[in-house]
Amino acid sequence: MIPASDMRALFDARDSDRYDLHARHLNNQMVRVLKTIGFDARFTRGLGAHLWDASGARYLDLVSGWGVFAIGRNHPHVAAALKTVLDGELPNLVQMDVSPLAGALAERLRSRHQSSSRAVRPAAPALSSASIPFTG
Repeated sequence: MIPASDMRALFDARDSDRYDLHARHLNNQMVRVLKTIGFDARFTRGLGAHLWDASGARYLDLVSGWGVFAIGRNHPHVAAALKTVLDGELPNLVQMDVSPLAGALAERLRSRHQSSSRAVRPAAPALSSASIPFTG
């Protein structure tokens, strides 16, 4: 029996069942689509913008739009921060509370990017009259 805390061991132990598990318990259609288009590569590792499949082949992942692509997969600074949060036993995802960490992060991001957002704002009226979506 694999301890629930050993995610790598659990991943490795269930990897050969990944498509069956996903089809039975999550989204059968996704599995069918991946197999139909030949994209059932069984990725086993991810670092930065790269993925590796079970045979060791490396892929440059150019699918954009998900948050991970801003810094890449398994970034060492993010991993270290997550470890400190978990080790600190911080209350997280509490529905009827707000997190001081979220506020502190927002404050830091806002102060860091204040000048760049000022440069974009004057363009907002022109963009809002155009036929393209804009949030600003």
